[in-house]
Amino acid sequence: MLPLKKDWWKYAVCLAYSVLLTIAIIKHEPWFDEAQAWLLARDLDPLTLLTKHMRYEGSPGLWHLLLMLPAKLNLPYIFLNILSGFLALVSVYLFVRCSPFPPLVKALYPFSFFAFYQYAVVARSYVLLPLMLFMIAIIYKHRINKPLLFVILLTLLANVSMHGTIIAMGLMLVHFFSIIKHWNNIKPGIRFRQFVGFGAFGIVVLLLYLQLKPAPDLISVAAFSRDLTYLIPRSLSIFSESISTNFSVPSEKTKWLYTILLYFSRIVMIVSLIWLYLKKRLSTFIIPITGLFLFFTVIYANVWHQGTLFYIWLFALWISFENKDFVITPRVRTTKCLMTVLLVLTLAIQSYWSLRTFVFDYKFNYAASRDAAEYIKKNRLEEKKIYISGFHTISILPYFSNNIFINHNNKEKPCFWFWSRKNKIYSESYLDIAPYDPDIIILGIKYSSQDISTKENTWLPEITGYRMTKLLNGNLYWKDIPYEKDSFAIYEKILPPFSQSLLQKILVH
Repeated sequence: MLPLKKDWWKYAVCLAYSVLLTIAIIKHEPWFDEAQAWLLARDLDPLTLLTKHMRYEGSPGLWHLLLMLPAKLNLPYIFLNILSGFLALVSVYLFVRCSPFPPLVKALYPFSFFAFYQYAVVARSYVLLPLMLFMIAIIYKHRINKPLLFVILLTLLANVSMHGTIIAMGLMLVHFFSIIKHWNNIKPGIRFRQFVGFGAFGIVVLLLYLQLKPAPDLISVAAFSRDLTYLIPRSLSIFSESISTNFSVPSEKTKWLYTILLYFSRIVMIVSLIWLYLKKRLSTFIIPITGLFLFFTVIYANVWHQGTLFYIWLFALWISFENKDFVITPRVRTTKCLMTVLLVLTLAIQSYWSLRTFVFDYKFNYAASRDAAEYIKKNRLEEKKIYISGFHTISILPYFSNNIFINHNNKEKPCFWFWSRKNKIYSESYLDIAPYDPDIIILGIKYSSQDISTKENTWLPEITGYRMTKLLNGNLYWKDIPYEKDSFAIYEKILPPFSQSLLQKILVH
């Protein structure tokens, strides 16, 4: 336990983080990716999940297995975010308690963007990434003498996401080179355990490949490419954005600030490389991050994947600050001071992003799913025939115990979205409603964000025989701007004039 008098501020930081995180979780509305994982965990057994459906998700199933406990106990949907927040709090505690950084860095980290919001409030598998990396960092200096513990943690990391798999493979490769270098100094018993560890990890990677090998009927959002000409510029851009800049095109008013932050990011990158080289930890950063760069360039990248780069950078700094295997020279001491200042500034910038996102999510809808579910329940629309258009309408279903949509899986479970060509709803739209004759149409709106305060609905389509009765706005917020719409327009069937007149007479009498 922490000595209370000496380290009271660590308790205070964790307490402040817990309070703010709780407020954010209560106000947060989960979006499609959060809902999809919950529905997979709720509606599938573990074997079917791992052997059949994770290949359609493109991610290992560790997060989904953790979700099965609250989902199958029929606990309220908010337990998705409660679990994520709890895991994020454990990560913060480990960082504050065990990392070798100065107190100011420890105090700022919990409120940085990925630690506080994107990989905490937003409940996705990425919340496990800092937890696993921090545990690996804690035992990293013992990895040669305790290879099996090291391999167990790498295995857990590899099962977080494809990014975790790449990072784990990179760290194992670094470890392999280290073993070769120190082979003559390793005891025979430890050598055998190293062989066992490498073999076990190899089996894990093989099983992950078999689990995630894309199905022939997969419909993937990944943009596969073999063009590596953009590898370096794209990679440098993504890394800069993960540290202190935003992806958006700056306006004339903010272009100067964007330019300053861009150059700041480059300085951070250069100083980090020099520092890691001096501390003999450069390969621990370069090898995993090169794997991520290749993945982002050839396979797929989205803005929220920037956090994976941020955390491998933070992991490399952790073990470099902890490395005391050689004499500290004036050059190393000076570089460490500069690295510390840049780390503090980076976390301060990210804390600003956290504040902006927290305020936005408190005032507005991050996603419209919760409001849509409440509207349906309030008006008892689940008893009517509801037709959906747009994949992210599935994010409404965790608020119901059953499938309420007539054109999704025959109104039966499982309720999650099928990323398969066999899923005919994938190609349907509100123009294909005739065979269903629905009472209600829920149209998912998922394009570039508009002003969330707009009252103008002229950009919404007109559907013959229906009128829009409710527009529910949501915007995925990223760092300091709305990034993507997550809204729903609800249309209800218009009764024919004769039916309306007859209904009015019935009501009058």
